Parts: sequence; structure tokens; C-alpha cells
Amino acid sequence: MNEERITEGSSWIDPRGQVMKTPDDVAEMLRLRACGWGLKRIARQLGCSHHTVKDYVTAGGVKPFKSPERAKRLHGLEG
Repeated sequence: MNEERITEGSSWIDPRGQVMKTPDDVAEMLRLRACGWGLKRIARQLGCSHHTVKDYVTAGGVKPFKSPERAKRLHGLEG
């Protein structure tokens, strides 16, 4: 089972340390899933978590980065 990676793409790292997959990686995830590959097998092939693969496959492609919504420090003290 010696398979080579189909496309070469580098991951992008944002200032918070979170890693996003490139659009090429996401397209490869979707293509491999359409070929019948399982989530864990795709994750091993691309070197990421199967949870990451599941998120992108569920979204059907590249999903926009969404920062967490948190309450501001002075929220509720406007008056």
C-alpha cells in the first residue's frame, strides 16, 4: 500500500497557530472521498486529522475562516 501524494500543497499557518488546508488539499479530499476512500484513510494520506477531513467534506469544499465570537471585556458596562 505504497501510495504517493497526488498533489503537493503546503498548509497555511495563521498568527494564532491554527493550520488551514489549501484549496488544492480540500479539492483532493473531496475527490478521494468521491472515489470511495474513508475519512481516516484520506487524513493519513494528507497528514491531517480525520476531524479536519470530515469538516471539509461536510462543508463540500473550502470553508471561510470564522473567528470565535466572544463577549467583549466591558460588555454590559456601557452605562
